Amino acid sequence: MSEQVFISYRRVGGDVTAKLICETLKGRGYTVFYDYDSINNGRFDTRIFAAIEDCTDFIVVLSEDALDNCVNQDDWVRWEIRHALKYNKNIVPVMVPEFKFPDNLPGDIADVAKFQGVKFVMDYFDSVMSSITSRLISQPAVTVSSHDQETKSNEPKGFLASLFGFGNKKPVPEPAPAPKPQPKSDASASNGLSFERFGDSYIVTGLGYCNDRYVVIPKIYCGLPVTSIGKLHSFGSSSIIYNRCSPKRIKIPNSVTEIGQEAFYGLNELESVNVPSSVNKIGKGAFMKGTYPVAEIIYDGTMEMWDAIRFAPEWIKLNYGNTLVHCVDGVIDLKQRENEQKRKK
Repeated sequence: MSEQVFISYRRVGGDVTAKLICETLKGRGYTVFYDYDSINNGRFDTRIFAAIEDCTDFIVVLSEDALDNCVNQDDWVRWEIRHALKYNKNIVPVMVPEFKFPDNLPGDIADVAKFQGVKFVMDYFDSVMSSITSRLISQPAVTVSSHDQETKSNEPKGFLASLFGFGNKKPVPEPAPAPKPQPKSDASASNGLSFERFGDSYIVTGLGYCNDRYVVIPKIYCGLPVTSIGKLHSFGSSSIIYNRCSPKRIKIPNSVTEIGQEAFYGLNELESVNVPSSVNKIGKGAFMKGTYPVAEIIYDGTMEMWDAIRFAPEWIKLNYGNTLVHCVDGVIDLKQRENEQKRKK
């Protein structure tokens, strides 16, 4: 089961605050990914990135020096924030009073400063949690029972005592908040796409009447999995252009195993494509918009896994422009790699 909320934090300085938020959200019915509790097996990086992609809300705990080490390319907090921004998550910064955004915040995570944050003050813990939940898109996955005001007034003192093992009081869940309107998130499939059935699965054959700038392809269509990406022509019907779609980003679900020949040809404004590690075949010219290739591919596997994909000859041409493939363990610069291969010949 995918968790609704992912909590990112600096283990030195942010772990206590993150744990408090995690346990309180769980008590209120939310499902939460908190790495100390949520990773039981599997590769740490793969599990972390998959959890970010599957979540709806991304809480980042900004302790006093939380972002100072983000100048380093291999910093995990930087990678987590960057991944959340790439996947268009609903980001909720939670800031301790001493926190300040550093002047040298790297460009790939600079947009985190644009999100409305919540000041974390322990003396007003209930109000802080109300502010956090009001900024979440997710609704509680479990309805919890209400409790009387006398018990509620003991928080956060009783909550802290139970959390860290002293005292006998157990945390008591808050009543479920009133339903909030559900805006579309990146987990919601785009409407208007065209499909063709192929055996027991479907192929995406066009953008149809979709006019999203961020196109999200569904995993399931008419009860069957979507397994292939065909040529995504932006025509509504026949040769008549009813609605021309000009997406900047396209997200492919992890049900897809094949990206077909010239899949994104003619989508001149396309900048980025999210490719799942389930893909094992990429056709000729798949990432060419025309003369220029797609600038960025976000891949949820490793560099070794990317290299193992079966690529058709000339799946991407780099006579003009370049493409960066962002894997979970590094970045592949395709132009640089091409030049290195030429020098070896």
